[in-house]
Amino acid sequence: MPKDIRVQIKQHVSDVPRRLVEIDSELEVWYNLFSEMFEVWGKDAADRTYCLGTWPRLDVRVVRAVRKGYWLARNTGDPYRAVIREQNDQEYKEDKRLEQEREELPNIIKGETRWLIGGQWRGCEVGV
Repeated sequence: MPKDIRVQIKQHVSDVPRRLVEIDSELEVWYNLFSEMFEVWGKDAADRTYCLGTWPRLDVRVVRAVRKGYWLARNTGDPYRAVIREQNDQEYKEDKRLEQEREELPNIIKGETRWLIGGQWRGCEVGV
C-alpha cells in the first residue's frame, strides 16, 4: 500500500479546517490513510507544499499548535516546525502515560478489591 494515500478534510465536527484557514489561507487538512494520522499542509512563498505536522486526532490541540508555531515564527524567527514537533512530542508522551495508566487500571482495581474477589476479609478466609 502506498504511503501517500490522503483524503482532504474540508469539514469537521470541531471546525478545525476553517479555524486553520483563519490563521493562514493556504493551510489544508488531510487524513493519511496509511498512517491513520491527520496532516496539516501549507504552501510557502515559492508555492511549494510542505507538511506542518501530523496528529492522531483532529481537535483544538492542532489549532493551538499551528497558531503558536505561526506566532513564534513571526515574533522570534524560530522555525515553526520545531515548535510544533516539540508540542507533538509533549502530547505523545502524555498520551503514552495515559495509555499506560489505562492498561494498569485492571491490576489496580484487582489489588484494591482483592478481599471481595479473593474471598478474604480482615485476614479470615471466607467459604472454608
